[in-house]
Amino acid sequence: MAGSPTQRTLKKLRDDGWLVAVVEKWNAHSMIRQDLFGLIDVIGLREGETIAVQTTTGSNVADRVQKIADSDKVDMIRK
Repeated sequence: MAGSPTQRTLKKLRDDGWLVAVVEKWNAHSMIRQDLFGLIDVIGLREGETIAVQTTTGSNVADRVQKIADSDKVDMIRK
């Protein structure tokens, strides 16, 4: 499957009826990508639902799961 993890996520969510937006940004000063709240790459909205997505490759899933688990913001985001 071609495309970045973010591109694939956007396509899948759109195909499933979500209104989606990329919320990570490029920080040219630091030369890094910054996720919303340090965790979120994509936001999706659909009929009263909101989804926050951290995109990654298969080989980095464990690192991303740990990143989310270690975040001091995850409890607030989940509410």
